[in-house]
Amino acid sequence: RADATAALFGTVAGEVKNLTLAGKLALTDEGAPLVNTLAAGGKVTSCTNNMAVTFEAADHAYVGGLVKIMQGGTIEGCVNEGEIKVKIDVLSADKNTAVGGIVAQVNAPDENVTIKDSKNEATVLLEPMSDGTKGMKVCGLGGVIGWLRAVEAITLDDCDNAGNVTLSAESINSETGLPAYSICVGGVIGIGAPQNTGGYLITPAENNGFDVVLSNCDNTGVVYNCGVNYCGASTALKKQINKRVFTGGIAGSLLGKAAVYASFDNCTNTGKVYPYDI
Repeated sequence: RADATAALFGTVAGEVKNLTLAGKLALTDEGAPLVNTLAAGGKVTSCTNNMAVTFEAADHAYVGGLVKIMQGGTIEGCVNEGEIKVKIDVLSADKNTAVGGIVAQVNAPDENVTIKDSKNEATVLLEPMSDGTKGMKVCGLGGVIGWLRAVEAITLDDCDNAGNVTLSAESINSETGLPAYSICVGGVIGIGAPQNTGGYLITPAENNGFDVVLSNCDNTGVVYNCGVNYCGASTALKKQINKRVFTGGIAGSLLGKAAVYASFDNCTNTGKVYPYDI
């Protein structure tokens, strides 16, 4: 697929198995090399992506190394070896962005989702390109999942990241900065949190997260988050922004349910983690 511009499959409700993709994918719309939407009950098994993925967008992006959106189902035994490079112009965005080495976003209300024995081995890079009065409401960048947005329960077992995960906004003017309500970068999961009806992240105090289990998940890649420096914001907005900028070796931000929270079992980070100095 030397000159591909879209995913091989649009929506998958059955099983895609034993495929290897190679070449280059210059997306003309947000997406992923293999599947745009993995529906409830769908499976992606033993697939490998070697396609280098690029995408430039006017205001937002959802880009995954294998799957763009999981609405349910299972990913097992899959590998991404193709670098992902996304550029967005946030001049008037006020929208959401999610980029992940395996999946851009999990948005599966009332579904149980599983990702197991899968790995990202390539660079995942997001570059916001412009200053402006608006920015991203939610931005999640992760080696496996960019944004865990909605799910009944999710299990990640033996999911590893070895690629560098980088949000690079050095081109943004430091006087105006990059306005954003949440920018989270993690080796395995960028951000795991739902939204309220206004489109902004629900705070942990509302105890409205997910049943999340991560076991045997490792990060060895460098995690770098240069995402926010909004000098022009009001004091109140600065406090709101600063509370919601997170960087982590396993997860940038992960909100579990009350009395359940997120469970980590035998997970390790040995990659260097560089949070932006706010």
